[in-house]
Amino acid sequence: MLATEFKQRLEQMAGGQVEVSICDNKDVLIRPAINFNAAPPFVKQLLWDYLDTPREER
Repeated sequence: MLATEFKQRLEQMAGGQVEVSICDNKDVLIRPAINFNAAPPFVKQLLWDYLDTPREER
């Protein structure tokens, strides 16, 4: 999954409640900070899918 696709999908799924930034080193900043344990399952799954993508393909 490309970083831009991850950003768009997460922002769309979260209904505008989060802002996602992709840094030059491909780290992802999600604001406001969320309690990951309280995040909806689709947000957790999307993050795991993104993290499973090799860094050079993001």
